[in-house]
Amino acid sequence: MADTRWLSPGIVCKWFCENKLDICQYLNKKKPTCTPESHWWLYLAACATIIKEVNIAFVAGQGLMTLVGEQKKSLDKLKQNLLEIVRGQRVIFEESDKENNYIVGGYVVKKKDAISMVKDCGLWFQSIFDGLHSTIQTVIWRDVSKFVLSIVIRIESIKKQNDASSGYELPPVLPYKLAALRSHEFNEIVTQQLQRYLAMYNAKELEILQEQHRNLIAAYRSEEILKRNIMDSKNSMSFSDGWKCIGSGRFTKLKEFCGGLATVFPGTLTVESDFSIVNFEKMEYRSALTDLSLEGILHSKQYTIIQSLKEH
Repeated sequence: MADTRWLSPGIVCKWFCENKLDICQYLNKKKPTCTPESHWWLYLAACATIIKEVNIAFVAGQGLMTLVGEQKKSLDKLKQNLLEIVRGQRVIFEESDKENNYIVGGYVVKKKDAISMVKDCGLWFQSIFDGLHSTIQTVIWRDVSKFVLSIVIRIESIKKQNDASSGYELPPVLPYKLAALRSHEFNEIVTQQLQRYLAMYNAKELEILQEQHRNLIAAYRSEEILKRNIMDSKNSMSFSDGWKCIGSGRFTKLKEFCGGLATVFPGTLTVESDFSIVNFEKMEYRSALTDLSLEGILHSKQYTIIQSLKEH
């Protein structure tokens, strides 16, 4: 479920859906041999709807400050949203009416709900569907159901693999969890990361780190406003948002330490994008381009981003 495999098709589907009237007008006028059947537009609209949900989940689960736990939540949310689109449900009792229900992987989608999903794409798509033969309508709603449930099943398999491979619980990194953690429990977490920590910091900074955790607990107990702000931050989706409740200048070493435990690489999207740029710039006709020249081209493409960073 790599995000780059969803992003490009999503852009294409969206463009076709937004320009469908102009495209159809052109096709009706020119009548090229590549003109698709009318029900092709229904598949396109269904894909656009589904891919939009997938891309939202990928964006929510990525970022330099995204918590590991939030990635799991974004997958759960994606699964719920996809099932909601087609009103998919867990199979409790075996459905006897196979003609009006699509069943796979322990889930069932009813015919009327899958058809409603297609018609929800707009009046134009609804009129196309209503004008089709019942045989083609059946193929479409079953294909849509299959597409959605296949993604749901894949999400479940990803979660099972992650649960099986993770042999430890993610450490607490946000203020509301740290404030509920006893000092000796926090010190156990520090001990696990001690070798890595001392590679960058000294023993004095290690003492400051432990002291700041104790000070956070004390402040949580005595400062009502801070306590309320910390509790209000429970639903934060990122590390930076979760720590805004503390304010600037307080518990900096503690925040820095927890940031190293909490944040994750934003995924393969940025790396794959860089390779795409390299392949585009060093194409067949520019194979003699030196590494230094190629490096200069890549740096120049980041000029706008670097300028915006300087402004902040």
